[in-house]
Formats: sequence, C-alpha cells, structure tokens
Amino acid sequence: MANATNRGNRSRSSIKILLLGDGGVGKSSIISTFVSRHFSSVVPGKMTKVRLPPDPTIGGFIITTIMDSQDGDGALISAAEAIDSTCDADAVSEMGSTGTSTDSGVGGGYLLDRVERSVNFGGGIDHVDSIILVYDLGRIETFDRLESHWLPLIERCYNSKLPVIIAGNKLDLLHHTSNELNRSHRQVIALLQRFKFVRQCIKCSAQNLRNVDEIFLKARQSVLYPITPALYDLEKCCLADNCKRSITRIFRMYDVDNDGLLSSIELNAFQKYAFNVQLKEGDFKGWQKLISRHEDREVEAVVRDGKFTVAGFMAIFDIFICQNRLDVPWKILRQFGYDDDLKLHIPRSLYKPQNLQHTDKDILRNNDWNLSASARNFLTAIFHQFNSAEDGTLSKDDILKIFWVIPGASLPPWHPKRAKELFKRSFSLPVSSKNLVSDVASDVNPSILNSGESVENCKLKSPIEPLAFSDWMGHWHMISAVSPSLTRAEMYRLGHIENPSTIGLFRHDNSSASTQARQRITGSNLSSSTETRLWVIGKRGSGKTTLINYLRSTNDDNISEDLSPDRGILTLPESLSKKAATSFTSVRTKSFTASSKGGIEETETMNHISYLIFTEIPGIDLCNLEQKDRDMSELKSQMFGTHRSNRTSCDLVMFVFDPADTSSLSYVKEIENVVLDDNMPRVFVASASYDGSTSLENAGLEMSHQYCESIDLEPPILLKEWTRSKVLDYLCHIIRGGPIRVIPYGERKRREAQKKSVIRWFGGLLTTSLVIAIGVGIFINRSKTDARKELQVSWWRNFLPVGRRKYVN
Repeated sequence: MANATNRGNRSRSSIKILLLGDGGVGKSSIISTFVSRHFSSVVPGKMTKVRLPPDPTIGGFIITTIMDSQDGDGALISAAEAIDSTCDADAVSEMGSTGTSTDSGVGGGYLLDRVERSVNFGGGIDHVDSIILVYDLGRIETFDRLESHWLPLIERCYNSKLPVIIAGNKLDLLHHTSNELNRSHRQVIALLQRFKFVRQCIKCSAQNLRNVDEIFLKARQSVLYPITPALYDLEKCCLADNCKRSITRIFRMYDVDNDGLLSSIELNAFQKYAFNVQLKEGDFKGWQKLISRHEDREVEAVVRDGKFTVAGFMAIFDIFICQNRLDVPWKILRQFGYDDDLKLHIPRSLYKPQNLQHTDKDILRNNDWNLSASARNFLTAIFHQFNSAEDGTLSKDDILKIFWVIPGASLPPWHPKRAKELFKRSFSLPVSSKNLVSDVASDVNPSILNSGESVENCKLKSPIEPLAFSDWMGHWHMISAVSPSLTRAEMYRLGHIENPSTIGLFRHDNSSASTQARQRITGSNLSSSTETRLWVIGKRGSGKTTLINYLRSTNDDNISEDLSPDRGILTLPESLSKKAATSFTSVRTKSFTASSKGGIEETETMNHISYLIFTEIPGIDLCNLEQKDRDMSELKSQMFGTHRSNRTSCDLVMFVFDPADTSSLSYVKEIENVVLDDNMPRVFVASASYDGSTSLENAGLEMSHQYCESIDLEPPILLKEWTRSKVLDYLCHIIRGGPIRVIPYGERKRREAQKKSVIRWFGGLLTTSLVIAIGVGIFINRSKTDARKELQVSWWRNFLPVGRRKYVN
C-alpha cells in the first residue's frame, strides 16, 4: 500500500492551465512575473506556452503547461455555439429513433470534448485541466463581467466540471475604503455560492509578486485534489456519500477492539501510517475539542467515552476540506488505495492462491477456499459489533449497516442483486438460503444510513432476512467455495486486512475479545467448524433440487412434495438455469471430552458446526455430442483443475438418479467414468419418485445396488425412506472419516496397500537380516585370517635369532 499515495494521478502526466479574462487585466504580466521572478512593464500581448518542470512536492513527475489567451471569449463563444448545434442534432436523432426526447447530458465529460475533434477553435481552450480567471481590482466592470459573461460561458463550455481560480490582479494599486472592501468581499462570496466550480478567489499583484505563486499552486492543486464529485457535495455542503463510505472503511480498519470507537492508540496508528508522524497527546485532545464544535455533531455524537466515533472521524476530514486543505484527505484516501473516483484498488495478492497443501495421495487439495483464521475472527467480531439487539441474530438493518461501506448496491455479496454480476465469471452462483424472491420492494429504515443516503437506492427486490451466527458464517463459507479470490476482495472492501502490519497495525484483532464475543454469540464454549464441498450431479429432472431443498429445510420428516423444484427455495431464474448453483446447510453437533484435574473428573462440552456446501451441477445434454464434450471437459476442469495444477474443487460427489428412469442412472455412471478418478469420494442417492417400499421392487434401484456392489460402494441412499437428520448424520460421518465405503474398490485398495506394506516390511526385515549376516560373516572371516597369519608368523619367528625376532611383524 505504500506505493498507492499517488494512485489517483498515475494516469496523469501533465496539467494544462489556461488564463482567461478581459483585455488589460494583467494575464500576460502574471505569467511573466511568475516565470522570470521579476516584473516587466513591457510584455507581449499574448505569452507563449510555458512548461514548468515537475515539482516533487506537487504531483510528483507531472509537467505543468501554462497557456495565455487573447480574446479567449471569442473562442469560447464559438465553442458554445458548436456545442448547442451538436446537442440539437443529438436531440433530433434521438427523437427520430425513440420517438421521445430526453436530456442525455454529457456523461461526466466536458461539453467541449464532444465537438473538439471536429472543430478547431484555437486559443488553446481545448484539453484544459484548470482555468485562472483574471480581473482588475481597480476596474469594477471587469469583476462584474466575471458573473455576467465569463463564468456562465465557462460553465456552458465545460459543464461545470473544470476547476476555476479567480485572480484579482493589481492589488498594489488598490486603495479602497473599509466599506468598499466589505462590499467586495460579499460579492466574492455570492460568486462562489452561485458557481460551485470556482475553487478560490485570490487577490494578487504581478508587480510585487504578491500571491502570484499561490495562484498557480492552487490551480495545480485543484486538478490534483478535486473537490467534486467524489469528495464533497457542494449542493448539500457535506461529504459525498462515497467519501463517507471510504472514510468509514478506514475507520473500521483501525478499530482494533471493534467497539465502534477510535482510541488515542488506534488513531495514533492511523496517523503514523498515513503521515509517518506520531500523534501527540495534546493533538488528540485538541482535535476532540475542535470537532465537538463541528456543525454535524447533531447527527451523531463525535466523541464518546473519550474516543472518536465514525462521525467524529468524518468531521476531521470535513474540517480539512472546509479549510481548503484538500491535499490532506486525498493523500489519506490514495494511501489506502482509492483513486480520483474513490474506487478502491484491490491488491493483486488477494487474487492469488493462499494455501495449497500436499496430501498423502500426492494430489494438491485446493484448500485455498477455506477462510483464514484472521478472516474468521474478523467476521465474528463484525457480527458481534453490529448485532444491535445482542440476541445472536443480525437484523436487516444490521446487515445493511455492515455493507454500507461498499459503493453502489450496499448489499451482501450473496444477494441476487449483487451475486449475478459479482460471480458472473465463476463456475457457480451462490444462492442464499434466505432469499425468498419477491417482486415487492422491501422498505428500508432510513435511520440506518448515513446522512445523504436516499431510501430509494436501498429498495430491494429480494428482502434481506435476519441471519443467526451460523447462517452468517455459512454464507461466507459458501461464497468462498464459489470464488475464494472474490470473497477475500469482498472482506477487503469491508475493512479486513490479512496482514495488519502493512497498515501499521501489529494486532488487528484482540484474541480474547474475539473469543468472548464469539462465546456470547454461540451461548456456550467456543465452537469449531469444518467446511465440506459437495457436488450434486444428476440428469435434469432427477430430483437434485428437491434433495438440496430437503437437506436445507428444517423439516425432519420424510421428504414431501412441498419441496418440489417448482416450489423450492433454490429454484433459479430461467436465465440462470444453465449455471451451477451453490448453497449450504449447517449441522451442529456436540462432543464431550473427559479430563481429570486434581483427582476430579470433569466433562467438557465442545460445539462443532459442519457446513455442507452443495453445488448443483446443471444437467448435460448427452444427445448433443459436440456440446457434451465441451460440458464434460468444463466439468472436469472445474473439479480437478488443469493438468498443471491438479487441485480438487470438491470433497464428496453425490450422484442423484431417479429409480423410475434407468437413463438417469446411466447418465450419472457416464459422468462418473468420464469426469471422476478412482480417488474421489462419492455416494449414490435415489430420489423419492419411485413406487414401492423396498429396493428389490424397483428395477432402477436393483441396477444401482448391483453397480454399487460391483465397485465396492455403499448401497444408494433411499431418499424416500431416510429422514433429513439421518442423511445429514450419514454425510457428516463420511466427512469425519467413518468406515463408510465411498471410494471405488476402497476395501480392495486398502487390502492391496496393506499387503504391499507387509511385503515392504518383510522385505526390509529380510534385507536388514541379510546385511547383518554378511557383516557378521566378514567380521568372523577377518578374525580367522588374522589368527592364521599370526600363527604362521609365530612359527617362522622361532627359526630366527633372538635379536632379529623383533623386526618380524
């Protein structure tokens, strides 16, 4: 993030400043004095273009070009007439095509840009970034023409988008009385209130260089640090909505203890990262006193318990803007990754795989989708912080408060209004368990929104239902299974930082506080959780949607017709019927651990939540061979990845078939043979559409039993005979590694692996024994050889004289 300070100006390489005004007001003299640093009484009628070298303190490596004008209003009038004719032609063309006339506007650009390519106006009025409008302080008629002529003309040509600095020249010749000065001040104020694009009015003197540098500095700063439209709403005289969202997000990043307040320590961490300067205690108290007198204090308390609230943090930015120190808020916003439109830059690192682990089967299991411990703590803390009723359930207003910092539709990423666009490039689409599609817009409590947010922007076609803690976490696990990178980016937009040291924090969350908060939410000891991805595959009409609806319902009776696809909560719109759909359900279990302390046996209860994330794979048309091959290839690539990164995207495959339709069994068998490998766990599920009480009375079930037996799998799950809890317990048992046959020929593979292990063990034992025997043999043989040699030497030594025996070894 350190390189993001000038993010908003990376695409800008130059700034063009144009000087306009009546003749004789001193435009050329101001440029000449600014460049040469001394006043000349004789200057050309129009100065040539002046290029200033880059200034590291202003804009970095941006070149500034200053352009003089002579009779510039003539060029502007020609441009305005051309614009009017162009707009009239556009209106006629639009009426001819649609039969109605609408004011299409300019779409955010300058009006002059629409015609500058076809008409050469001259005078250097095109491609301008800022204007310095000069008048003569000694000639009142030049000031009057600012309001009556120049500013309306600039507004007409540049659509009020171009910042203007008004310069009152010849201050050295001004000798007004106090009454005249007061009247002049009131006129300037009225001018600034009428023309919002006028940034500042400065009095200067080209003869003695007074405020000349200030004029060009403010003109450049007006381009580098724009006040509208992203930063400030000049009509309402308050921070713009997107600016409030950005500031609120930064506030959350430094709210370490998640109490909704910034302490002196937290604010000091922000100050040190943003400006590399420590915050003194006196400064902290001084800011508290200053913002306590701020105009917006009636909206929300700016200081509470000696700490800054969100409103107080915004008030600091508001004060800098009101003091025309726009460089301060812009440097902060760019430091945290925002561009000139306050669009947040998402770091590339969030889109890279985070965690790939090797398994015993030498297959890269794709664990990248699992939420990190830091992400879980962040989501837990934010749940508790915004749980206004403290009842363990987020209300609709609570959820909207959490996602208010995201521009546009401030909705959860799993909401249909956002999910369709956000996950349009993903393999599947998340479907919330709470989304009961309705055509009636829900009402939104406007009090939950920050000031300036309209209720109309928050009317939803699908109501937001309350979420318990398990539902809240389950939704995040669900979208993480759909797209891990988009989920990390979404949490980043909410204020989560995986590595807090990058923003000057060395502890982003308080572990004990997070644990206590989570215990209050769950109502018992800290819960552990596991997340499992299940792919549900079957022919169209085989009952996949019915199965998932049944497992995600709260009805533990046998499956009924109430959960048919036509009435199911998972049914997708017609436009999305060919896209995979991902949903989830959670299963809560308890485990008991016995421990002994001081001779007293204690039993500890631990809650465990299993999140089952279902991805319903749309049916493949096996009759269309060309399309079939493409769909099969896509399904295989989504499940296992490419040949270079062999990563599995699911943990268990559920093959759903209709026993009354033998072709549905053939369908899943073909998918199994083409897509799956022998190491992928799978179960077969018979939907509830068959007649008869036993499997032997149905040919489809008999065929499925025979097939499962032939590949050493458990018999199919009979959905019509099993209760919901029984099916979920069965799936959880598989997840925990219970003795259930879910891998083809698993028992045979186990016996073969055991046999190979025994053979390797005996082989190793035999090899070791052989090595030991050979070693012992060599040792014994060497000992005998040494003894024989010693005997021979001793016999030969007896024949030598006594004096020479010592030389015989």
